[in-house]
Amino acid sequence: MPSDGNLAELLSTDFLARTKDRGLVWPTKAPQKEILAHAAVGGFVTQCGWNSVLESLWHCMPMVPWPLAVEQHYIAFTLVADMGIAVALNVERKRKNFVEATELERAVKALMCDDETARKVRDKVMEMKLHRLDVVRSGCTAPSIVKQEDLVVVANVGASRVVLGTTSDDDAITLSRSSST
Repeated sequence: MPSDGNLAELLSTDFLARTKDRGLVWPTKAPQKEILAHAAVGGFVTQCGWNSVLESLWHCMPMVPWPLAVEQHYIAFTLVADMGIAVALNVERKRKNFVEATELERAVKALMCDDETARKVRDKVMEMKLHRLDVVRSGCTAPSIVKQEDLVVVANVGASRVVLGTTSDDDAITLSRSSST
């Protein structure tokens, strides 16, 4: 399917009218980075493609992962269980990654409301924002995030690694300052 499709061909005839007060259908390829950077956006439902995850992390955007491919399931698990910056979504892999509408609603509400889960996710994202600023101040121009053994590496700056955090035996992440290896 082309990214700039004809909505009249892609959607049912009454879809836009039925959803006009509840959402937005972007008729062309969405400017994802600009959307993620906008102050009015409070979360991102993502398929967990690597570029989308990196852009979300760069813009300190909490996520609801909806993985579709094999590695995306691992990335989703890492975002929720290891990093704590996403709200879990019950994705039925045996049903071609199907998600019930009520489950998607639950996850988005969990991310957006003021309960303990949402606060924990937002707090983790804010901690990452502070470390991201440290990375930028250190001269990094090309951020990449990779988990290597017990290190979560945010960026390579010259011959140095900038470390976002380390994991303990129970896989909890302890945030740290930038360091060189």
